[in-house]
This record gives sequence, structure tokens and C-alpha cells, in this order.
Amino acid sequence: MEATNESKARKERRKALINAACDLDPSLVLIRPCEAADILSVSPSLLANARSSGRMLGRPAPKHVQLDTTVRYRLSDLTAWLESALEDAASAPSSD
Repeated sequence: MEATNESKARKERRKALINAACDLDPSLVLIRPCEAADILSVSPSLLANARSSGRMLGRPAPKHVQLDTTVRYRLSDLTAWLESALEDAASAPSSD
């Protein structure tokens, strides 16, 4: 039951974030790590490990901005990372 509530909360956060960002330049929208993880459909801990290692899911990690101990992601960087991952997946030879 808790997983369902968490899933609903994640969907609501994603929806609110997208609605708030619609009229802004994506390079100016800064996203918290938990929201970035929701957008990328990964766990916050995977995203934190990616910041340290520089790699996530076999690719370079999404770019992030760090000011002292505060970490944020530009919406435009997350979008670029997703588009690149989707292009790579589409061009990969199928195993069929």
C-alpha cells in the first residue's frame, strides 16, 4: 500500500513540476535531486551515485549544478540526457 501512495505522490510532484515549468526557459528551471529522479524514473540514490561516479545506466550522468552543498539539475540538461538516451536506444541493434 505504501508503494502505491509513493507512486501517486511521485506522479503528483512530476505533474506539478511540469505545469510550473511550462512557461519558463528550460535552462533557467532548477530541479531538486528528488524531482530529477522522478523525471528520469530512477531512484534518488542512483542519481546521487551518478553524481559521484559520473556515470548512470551505462552512460555519462546528467549534468548538475552544485553550490556549496546544494545540488540542482537544469531541466534542459535532464531533457537533453533523456533525448540522448532515447536516441541511443532507438539506434541500438535489436537482439531479435
